[in-house]
Amino acid sequence: MPVRSVASSREGHHIATASADGTARIWNLHGQQLVALTGHDLPVRDVAFSPDGRRVVTASSDGTARIWSTSGEHLSTLVGHMSSVGSVSYSPGGTRIATTSDDGTARIWDSATGAELAILVHGESGMAVVLPDGAYRTQGDVGDRLWWAVKQVRFEVGELDGYYPEIRRLGVDEVLPGVTS
Repeated sequence: MPVRSVASSREGHHIATASADGTARIWNLHGQQLVALTGHDLPVRDVAFSPDGRRVVTASSDGTARIWSTSGEHLSTLVGHMSSVGSVSYSPGGTRIATTSDDGTARIWDSATGAELAILVHGESGMAVVLPDGAYRTQGDVGDRLWWAVKQVRFEVGELDGYYPEIRRLGVDEVLPGVTS
């Protein structure tokens, strides 16, 4: 099966590959397979090591990302994207994971718990950040892209406040909690 992506552990002792057969694999530098990570239903598109080299995160066409120990134990599934997940990356400190999807969003996750911390939506000439509690901030014009992030219902940016009471627009000086690395 074709390899879609490759990543090296920070110390350089291990390589991880993402494959079209729905698996990711961890290898040593002599080409010996150490672990096969199985559980995705569709091709694995990307793979990344945590900065400490003890975990691997995979992105799949099945719309999920999965966190694994390098021994092969499945630790968590990151669910929320509405389409294929194309890329994954750990923050430099290893506390956050970022994913991107064909649904037009990027999402930020807590790497320890798998909790979704923020959704980033990019429009033609603007962007929005939506937090799990429904708070959001926009900059510029995100057009109709924001509807992907909020329950798949199409709304203009200003209209969200009236339809979902749990959603509120953040003030200009309000801090986005939990999004720092």
